[in-house]
Amino acid sequence: MRRYSLRVPAAEAELALLQMLEWFPAGVEEQRDGGQVVISGYAEHPPAGGLAEQDVADGWEDGWREFHQPVRQGAGSGWRRPGTPTQCRPAACRS
Repeated sequence: MRRYSLRVPAAEAELALLQMLEWFPAGVEEQRDGGQVVISGYAEHPPAGGLAEQDVADGWEDGWREFHQPVRQGAGSGWRRPGTPTQCRPAACRS
């Protein structure tokens, strides 16, 4: 798997996003870098010429799990990714 990126001035980001979504219909990621925007998508082969290419490390599919950690807000609400065990008192847990 490879990451293909397009760097454009922020003023051109919307048009570039439309083009990248056409090439990567499953979705893209967008990062701001000063006055520029980098839009990236993932594929086995380049969808078009002129895109920056970068190898993606093995295990990238699950890398988000390392980044996103459970968050507790207040006494009773919180967020956790699917598959993460709950960390609440037995009386407060509902299944």
